[in-house]
Amino acid sequence: MRIKRELPELAGYIPVTEAAQRLGVSKRRVYDFLDEGRLEGVKSGNMIMIAEESVEQFKPQVTGRPRTVTPLWRMSTDENTRHILSIVVQLRAGQQGRFMELLQRLKQEKLHLFPGTGDRYIAEDDASPGMIEIQLRWKQGDIPDETARETALEAFREMFADVLDWEMARYRMKTVLLHT
Repeated sequence: MRIKRELPELAGYIPVTEAAQRLGVSKRRVYDFLDEGRLEGVKSGNMIMIAEESVEQFKPQVTGRPRTVTPLWRMSTDENTRHILSIVVQLRAGQQGRFMELLQRLKQEKLHLFPGTGDRYIAEDDASPGMIEIQLRWKQGDIPDETARETALEAFREMFADVLDWEMARYRMKTVLLHT
């Protein structure tokens, strides 16, 4: 006979699994943050519970080494030309919260990485709240054919169909002249 194990309930505390989901990291990473003193937790029975306030106030550390030299401008060679697909689309009224949930899911589940891209950006226009710009960047040798790009874009549009007005979206393919 298998005994169902109930999680202890402590006001103001959440299980490690939930803390990991909220922070967008693995459970192992949550334990690391506890060891480093970056999150507060308590042991309840055999379980570790994380202070909900600690999760809400959590600040990710900057990773990587600090940039000491500002990169110089470069011109692309023919074989290393870079391309940017810029898509500008309106966020549907009242959908900001749902949009942010979908972005979190996109990140956590590693969805829509767009074959061959070196960089991908999703940004909101500071001067026009609700105007979203998606930038996909490729090097010449890595850019997939138009059919593959369209297939990937269609899946992306489908995921965001309820929150972004794709009928009015503007698409622009650009060739980079100078870059760092």
